[in-house]
Amino acid sequence: VFQLTVYNRVSKPVVTLSAKGSPPDTLCTLKCSVENDAEVTLYWHSLGDTLSSTSSSDLNSILTLPLKITRLSDSYSCVASNPVNLWIASADLEDLCLDKADSLSAGAIAAIVIGTLVGIGIVAGGVTWKCLADKWKEQKAEKIREQAMNLIYLNKAVKDSVTFEASVFNGVLRYNGKDIAEVTSGQCRATHEHFTGRVEFTNNQFCITNLQSADTGDYQVIDGQDTIRGFYLEVHAYLKMGEKESVTFQARVHNGVLTWNGVAIAEMTKGICTARVPRFTGRLEAKDNCFCISNLNSVDRGFYKVKNQDGQKTVTRFHLDIKGVPPQALTRDDGEWAPLLESQSPQHGPQDVFEMSTLGGKQQ
Repeated sequence: VFQLTVYNRVSKPVVTLSAKGSPPDTLCTLKCSVENDAEVTLYWHSLGDTLSSTSSSDLNSILTLPLKITRLSDSYSCVASNPVNLWIASADLEDLCLDKADSLSAGAIAAIVIGTLVGIGIVAGGVTWKCLADKWKEQKAEKIREQAMNLIYLNKAVKDSVTFEASVFNGVLRYNGKDIAEVTSGQCRATHEHFTGRVEFTNNQFCITNLQSADTGDYQVIDGQDTIRGFYLEVHAYLKMGEKESVTFQARVHNGVLTWNGVAIAEMTKGICTARVPRFTGRLEAKDNCFCISNLNSVDRGFYKVKNQDGQKTVTRFHLDIKGVPPQALTRDDGEWAPLLESQSPQHGPQDVFEMSTLGGKQQ
């Protein structure tokens, strides 16, 4: 017996300003909206983490999801998905949250007033140009949204290499909104110091070698015609331990959180570790400011994140496998980017490529 379910393509989400904030606590509140349909889920994402999500059984409603913005330095994306496809809308924080008129000094305001009185024609021309520029910007943003639906998920281990399978002869590689490499007439050079010496160009495709946990994030390959191919890369340190053994996650934190398959299982407060989940009670401890789990068992396999809550709030990712346990699909119920992942050997790491159409939907 087979059951066929037909889904409509999910509509495009729209990000708007919901309310101005009160700096420095909140810069603004954004709202993401999308037309609801069968099994549509709306998410806010930042740097690969799911911040919030919503769905509704009322198919005639409009799904909305607010998000308070506290830092302009972070990047945020709103994702609308169902089991067959998705749309991504990036939030332009400077355009949405910052009122440039509010930041003008008294001298600047006086200059604008004087300039307006003596140069009406110039101002009018500037307004016309701004309207044209805004229209061009919106058309380009629309093109980006249309091409983002083909986002590919990549999962690699630390020190592995990754190839972004999008052929270009002239173009750029972008990471979290910043250009990190460019190719001209087939010649590639890194444009960001973090990737210097690690970006290669083979068979007209960008490649990053010697991957680091900090390489996790959004990537885009953009050719000379502004055609975009999007990728999301997660880099994990691959660990394989035996049952009854102990594992130490080598990421020092003074204050932080350890998550397992998206669930917070322990916290570190001033170097003291406390388990949050009963099944880890008595097995979690701090060793040299690193989380450590003892007396491992087969259920402990999966994906771990050490979230440092000091300073830059970094995230270090680990994939833990248990020796002697037959390979099987691992699921994550936290609504994050990764769909099912097959356990592999350390040489190959987890399964490399996944279509993003499974994001937020049920596994088929």
